[in-house]
Amino acid sequence: YPVRLEAAADEPPGRTVARIRDALGRLPDSGIGHGLLRHLTAGPGAELAALPAPALAFNYLGRFGAGGGADERPWTAAPEAGVLGGAIDDDLPMAHAVELNAVTRDTPEGPALHTRFTWAPAALDEAAVAALARHWITALKTLAAPDGPGATSALSPLSAEQTAQLDARWRNR
Repeated sequence: YPVRLEAAADEPPGRTVARIRDALGRLPDSGIGHGLLRHLTAGPGAELAALPAPALAFNYLGRFGAGGGADERPWTAAPEAGVLGGAIDDDLPMAHAVELNAVTRDTPEGPALHTRFTWAPAALDEAAVAALARHWITALKTLAAPDGPGATSALSPLSAEQTAQLDARWRNR
């Protein structure tokens, strides 16, 4: 489901990630029915229809475990699917100038994030997309660093409030 993510320049990155994660967790029914609002309700529908199309789309496809044998799992990705699967039809118009698809795969070395950038050549050249990918990797490494801005609550499954409660309780022990 589409969501608009906003960050403020003066907000610490870890706090931004935690705030957005908490906001996504509060979406009713995990966002199901988002398209219905645009077509079935006058007020919010008109407001949503008036918004500009986003230039960038990010699609997290989920986490795929290594698990046991195929008979122990309800389904697995076909081997020919590759890291993100499928081919892109060159004649299919893109909905966004840049699309970033990501999937987490469990490997013997631990979880690994795989990403694929696709872009409209009329909007960006390969050098611009390569620079965007470098910034993406730098941001992820910064947030995930043990002493980075995401080290406390941003990447935790706990809410910001739960993290603050634990921090207050255990700070001086």
